[in-house]
Amino acid sequence: MLKSKIDFNKYWSPVFDTMSEFVYLLDKDFNVIKVNKAVVDFTRKKESSLTGRKCYKAIYGVNTPIAKDCPYKRMLKSRKFETLELFIPGKGKWLNIRTNPVFDEKNDLIGGITFSEDITEHKKIEEEREKLLKAVEHAREAVSITSLEDVFRIIYTNNAFDKLFGCKKGELIGKDVTLLNAVSKRDELTREITTALMKEGLWEGEIPNIKKNGTEFLSFVTISTIKDNRGKITGSIATQHDITGRKKAEDALRKSEEEFRITFENAKDAIFWADFETGRIAHKKKKKRKVSLVSVINEILKGLTYLISGKNLQVNIDVPENAKNVIIDRKYALILMSNLLDNAVKFTDKGSISIKSRLKGGEIEITVKDTGCGIDHIDIKRVFDKFYKRHPAVEGTGLGLAICKEIVNIYKGTIEVKSKGKKQGAKIIVNLPKG
Repeated sequence: MLKSKIDFNKYWSPVFDTMSEFVYLLDKDFNVIKVNKAVVDFTRKKESSLTGRKCYKAIYGVNTPIAKDCPYKRMLKSRKFETLELFIPGKGKWLNIRTNPVFDEKNDLIGGITFSEDITEHKKIEEEREKLLKAVEHAREAVSITSLEDVFRIIYTNNAFDKLFGCKKGELIGKDVTLLNAVSKRDELTREITTALMKEGLWEGEIPNIKKNGTEFLSFVTISTIKDNRGKITGSIATQHDITGRKKAEDALRKSEEEFRITFENAKDAIFWADFETGRIAHKKKKKRKVSLVSVINEILKGLTYLISGKNLQVNIDVPENAKNVIIDRKYALILMSNLLDNAVKFTDKGSISIKSRLKGGEIEITVKDTGCGIDHIDIKRVFDKFYKRHPAVEGTGLGLAICKEIVNIYKGTIEVKSKGKKQGAKIIVNLPKG
C-alpha cells in the first residue's frame, strides 16, 4: 500500500470531490487508495468497497488493465505524466485518462494520481465531423474553404476541386483562390463577391476559371460565409461545377432552333407551314403511316446528346412491344417529339427525363416527364398559347407546344400538360392512334 507523509485526506475532499472528472489515487500495485465523489457516482459503489482493490476491477469491473497500452503502467515505467483516450465497452463511455506520478520526500515513486474525463459527447461530435468530412471529400461537387482573414487564402479543397483544376492533393492549400479565375477584372469580381458575402452571406454566379494546364472553363459557383461562435465571419465555403459543356450545348441548341426556324419559315415544300401572326398550322395533306416510337425517340435523343451529357441528365425510356407504333406521318412525329424532348431537356438542369408509352384502348399514350423547373398552376392553361414561354430568358420562339397541339389535333388525338408547381417538374401526356 501507498505510504507517505503526505496527508491526502486533508486536501482531498475540498479539492477533488467538487470535480466532475474521475479522480483516483493508486499505489504502485494498481491498488485504489482514494477516489473522489465522481468515481463513486460513476460506479454506484461506496468508497469503502473500492479502496484496497485493483483499479481496473474496482472502477471498470474487469480483471486486467483496461488497455494494453495502460497509461498508469507506462507512468510507473517512465516516472512521467502519461495520457490515453480509451473506450470502455461495459459503460459505453469514452474517457480521456491522464495519470501523474506521486513521489515521497525522498523522490521515490510511490504511486500515482489519475484523472479520467468523460469525452463521449466530444467523441460523438468528432465522429459526426469525420463523417461529414468524408462525405465532402468524396462529393462530386467541387468544394473549397477559404479564410477571409487572409485575403481568400485556400485552407481546404476536396478531391473534386483538385481534379477540376488539374492539381494534386494539397497543391492549392495556401494559394489565393482568386488567382484561379480567368477574368481580366479580377479585383472587381473579388469586391462584388466580398460585398455580397458581408451583406447577405451568399453569392452565386458564373466564374470563368483556368486549370493548371492553362485550359479555361466556366463554373457555376455558390459561396457562403462561415461564422465563429460569436457570429464573426471567418471564412467562406464554395461549391462549384463545370458548366462549359452545358453552355456549349445551349448555344448549339439555340443555333439549331434558329436554323430550324429559318427552314420552317422558308421551306416551300414543307408538309405544313406556321403563320407567325396567327399561330395556326395548315397542312397540305394528312398522311397515315405506322411509325416506330423507339426509332423517332432515338433519332431525337441522338441530336440532344451533347446537351444531355452537359447537364448529366439520366434518360429513361420505357416503350413496350404493344405500344411502340403509332399512326402518324413520320415528319410530324419527329417535330412533335422533338418539341417535347427539347423542352424537357431545356428546362431540366439536374435529375432525369422519362419517356414512356402504353396501350390505352385503341390509342397509344405517350408520356414525357422531367424533374425540371415545373410550371405554376396559373400558367398551365397558357402553355398551348402561341408565343407563350415558360421562362422569357430561355431561347425559343414560344410556338413549340402550340405546334404540338396542332399536330395532335390533325390525328384527332389529345395532349395535356401537368405540373405540381415550380421546381416540381412537368409531365406531358399525348394520345395518338395505335399503329
